[in-house]
Amino acid sequence: MFKGTFFKEKNTTLGLVNRILPITQIFFIIAQLPKNKPVCLLESNASKGVQYVRSAGTKATLIKMDSRISTSVVKLPSGVRKVFSTYGLGSLGTVSLSINKKTKNNKAGSMLLKGRKPTVRGVAMNPVDHPHGGRAKAIAHQRTPWGKSTKRK
Repeated sequence: MFKGTFFKEKNTTLGLVNRILPITQIFFIIAQLPKNKPVCLLESNASKGVQYVRSAGTKATLIKMDSRISTSVVKLPSGVRKVFSTYGLGSLGTVSLSINKKTKNNKAGSMLLKGRKPTVRGVAMNPVDHPHGGRAKAIAHQRTPWGKSTKRK
Protein backbone atom coordinates (compact mmCIF):
# COMPACT_ATOMS: atom_id res chain seq x y z
CA MET A 1 0.00 0.00 0.00
CA PHE A 2 1.42 3.36 -1.06
CA LYS A 3 0.55 6.73 0.35
CA GLY A 4 0.84 10.00 -1.56
CA THR A 5 0.18 13.51 -0.29
CA PHE A 6 -1.21 16.42 -2.25
CA PHE A 7 -1.21 20.03 -1.04
CA LYS A 8 -3.66 22.82 -1.76
CA GLU A 9 -3.39 26.40 -0.62
CA LYS A 10 -6.48 27.92 0.94
CA ASN A 11 -7.04 31.52 2.01
CA THR A 12 -8.69 32.31 5.33
CA THR A 13 -11.77 34.52 5.53
CA LEU A 14 -9.63 37.63 6.02
CA GLY A 15 -7.39 36.76 3.09
CA LEU A 16 -4.29 37.60 5.11
CA VAL A 17 -2.85 34.22 5.96
CA ASN A 18 -2.29 31.24 3.63
CA ARG A 19 -2.71 27.80 5.13
CA ILE A 20 -1.63 24.53 3.54
CA LEU A 21 -4.16 21.73 3.99
CA PRO A 22 -2.72 18.24 3.43
CA ILE A 23 -5.03 15.91 1.55
CA THR A 24 -3.92 12.30 1.61
CA GLN A 25 -4.85 9.79 -1.08
CA ILE A 26 -4.10 6.12 -0.37
CA PHE A 27 -3.01 4.00 -3.34
CA PHE A 28 -3.71 0.30 -3.81
CA ILE A 29 -2.84 -2.23 -6.49
CA ILE A 30 -5.84 -2.44 -8.83
CA ALA A 31 -6.27 -6.12 -7.91
CA GLN A 32 -7.07 -5.03 -4.33
CA LEU A 33 -9.73 -2.47 -5.32
CA PRO A 34 -13.40 -3.52 -5.00
CA LYS A 35 -15.55 -4.02 -8.09
CA ASN A 36 -18.41 -1.66 -9.01
CA LYS A 37 -17.10 1.07 -6.70
CA PRO A 38 -15.69 4.47 -7.73
CA VAL A 39 -11.92 4.52 -8.26
CA CYS A 40 -9.55 7.28 -9.39
CA LEU A 41 -5.89 8.11 -10.12
CA LEU A 42 -5.25 5.01 -12.23
CA GLU A 43 -2.11 3.93 -14.03
CA SER A 44 -2.37 1.57 -16.99
CA ASN A 45 0.78 -0.45 -16.22
CA ALA A 46 2.88 -0.82 -13.10
CA SER A 47 5.32 2.03 -12.40
CA LYS A 48 4.11 4.06 -15.40
CA GLY A 49 2.66 6.88 -13.32
CA VAL A 50 -0.90 8.09 -12.83
CA GLN A 51 -2.39 8.90 -16.23
CA TYR A 52 -6.14 8.35 -15.97
CA VAL A 53 -8.96 9.91 -13.89
CA ARG A 54 -6.89 12.79 -12.48
CA SER A 55 -9.22 15.78 -12.69
CA ALA A 56 -10.97 17.08 -9.56
CA GLY A 57 -14.23 15.29 -8.76
CA THR A 58 -13.89 12.57 -11.42
CA LYS A 59 -14.31 8.86 -10.85
CA ALA A 60 -14.13 5.61 -12.81
CA THR A 61 -15.71 2.23 -12.13
CA LEU A 62 -13.89 -1.09 -11.93
CA ILE A 63 -16.09 -3.47 -13.94
CA LYS A 64 -14.30 -6.83 -13.95
CA MET A 65 -10.94 -8.47 -13.31
CA ASP A 66 -9.25 -11.50 -14.83
CA SER A 67 -6.60 -12.89 -12.49
CA ARG A 68 -5.35 -15.46 -15.04
CA ILE A 69 -3.97 -12.82 -17.41
CA SER A 70 -3.66 -10.01 -14.80
CA THR A 71 -5.97 -7.53 -16.50
CA SER A 72 -8.99 -5.53 -15.40
CA VAL A 73 -11.64 -3.58 -17.29
CA VAL A 74 -12.36 -0.04 -16.05
CA LYS A 75 -15.16 2.24 -17.22
CA LEU A 76 -13.64 5.74 -17.49
CA PRO A 77 -15.62 8.98 -16.87
CA SER A 78 -16.01 9.42 -20.64
CA GLY A 79 -17.86 6.08 -20.83
CA VAL A 80 -15.00 4.28 -22.58
CA ARG A 81 -14.08 0.86 -21.23
CA LYS A 82 -10.32 0.36 -21.04
CA VAL A 83 -8.12 -2.60 -20.10
CA PHE A 84 -5.64 -1.99 -17.26
CA SER A 85 -3.00 -4.18 -15.65
CA THR A 86 -3.98 -5.41 -12.19
CA TYR A 87 -0.47 -4.53 -10.99
CA GLY A 88 -0.97 -0.81 -11.69
CA LEU A 89 -1.86 1.57 -8.90
CA GLY A 90 -5.23 3.14 -8.21
CA SER A 91 -7.07 4.90 -5.43
CA LEU A 92 -10.49 4.29 -3.94
CA GLY A 93 -13.17 6.99 -4.23
CA THR A 94 -13.17 10.19 -6.25
CA VAL A 95 -10.44 12.76 -6.78
CA SER A 96 -10.55 15.30 -3.98
CA LEU A 97 -11.22 19.06 -4.22
CA SER A 98 -14.29 18.70 -6.44
CA ILE A 99 -15.23 22.28 -5.45
CA ASN A 100 -12.68 23.43 -8.06
CA LYS A 101 -15.07 22.34 -10.84
CA LYS A 102 -17.76 24.69 -9.56
CA THR A 103 -15.70 27.89 -9.71
CA LYS A 104 -16.71 30.15 -12.57
CA ASN A 105 -14.55 32.21 -14.90
CA ASN A 106 -17.09 35.00 -15.27
CA LYS A 107 -15.04 38.17 -15.18
CA ALA A 108 -11.80 39.52 -16.57
CA GLY A 109 -9.85 39.33 -13.31
CA SER A 110 -10.94 35.88 -12.18
CA MET A 111 -7.81 34.14 -13.44
CA LEU A 112 -5.67 37.00 -12.12
CA LEU A 113 -6.86 36.12 -8.62
CA LYS A 114 -5.52 32.60 -9.15
CA GLY A 115 -2.09 33.97 -10.10
CA ARG A 116 -2.29 33.68 -13.89
CA LYS A 117 -1.33 36.80 -15.83
CA PRO A 118 -3.37 37.91 -18.84
CA THR A 119 -1.99 37.22 -22.32
CA VAL A 120 -2.35 39.48 -25.33
CA ARG A 121 -3.05 38.01 -28.77
CA GLY A 122 -0.36 38.56 -31.37
CA VAL A 123 -2.88 39.99 -33.87
CA ALA A 124 -3.74 42.76 -31.40
CA MET A 125 -0.10 43.92 -31.16
CA ASN A 126 1.87 46.31 -33.32
CA PRO A 127 4.04 44.95 -36.15
CA VAL A 128 7.23 45.62 -34.18
CA ASP A 129 5.99 43.50 -31.27
CA HIS A 130 4.78 40.39 -33.09
CA PRO A 131 4.92 38.92 -36.62
CA HIS A 132 1.10 38.82 -36.80
CA GLY A 133 0.71 42.35 -35.46
CA GLY A 134 -0.61 45.41 -37.24
CA ARG A 135 -2.66 45.29 -40.47
CA ALA A 136 -6.22 46.39 -39.84
CA LYS A 137 -7.59 43.24 -41.49
CA ALA A 138 -7.11 44.72 -44.97
CA ILE A 139 -5.97 41.41 -46.44
CA ALA A 140 -7.91 38.16 -46.58
CA HIS A 141 -5.48 35.99 -44.58
CA GLN A 142 -2.64 36.49 -42.12
CA ARG A 143 0.80 36.70 -43.69
CA THR A 144 4.34 36.24 -42.47
CA PRO A 145 6.66 39.28 -42.34
CA TRP A 146 7.97 38.17 -45.76
CA GLY A 147 4.51 38.25 -47.38
CA LYS A 148 3.75 34.52 -47.54
CA SER A 149 0.31 33.33 -46.42
CA THR A 150 0.09 31.42 -43.14
CA LYS A 151 -3.18 29.72 -44.16
CA ARG A 152 -3.81 26.78 -46.48
CA LYS A 153 -0.33 25.30 -46.62
